[in-house]
Amino acid sequence: MGAHENEVVEQLRHNSLTSLKLKSAWEQHIIFEALKVNSTLTQLNVSNNAIVVDGAKAFAEALQVNSTLTQLDVSSNSFVVDGAKAFAEALKVNSTLTQLDVHGNSLVADGAKAFAEALKVNNTLT
Repeated sequence: MGAHENEVVEQLRHNSLTSLKLKSAWEQHIIFEALKVNSTLTQLNVSNNAIVVDGAKAFAEALQVNSTLTQLDVSSNSFVVDGAKAFAEALKVNSTLTQLDVHGNSLVADGAKAFAEALKVNNTLT
């Protein structure tokens, strides 16, 4: 990880960011772990960052406990079905997200169904 990446991770850990757009897929798991304890970030854009199934699952874990994100763009990654299902499970318990963009993730029927089920119980996404 370079100096810029280290700085972003430290800012996440020490709650000094409110908005973040990741421009590369560097050390995604570190970012997702930091999201578990961050209490200031409200907007996150990780579109086009090659987040695949394992990354989607790690991100989903963070979303289950994060209580500040309200806007999330995970479009154009590579979640596919298993990643989509993990993400959908997180949406069932997340109560802060109000906006979510998942287009371009090859969700196919099973992934879309998982999201539909999650939206039945999530009352914050609009």
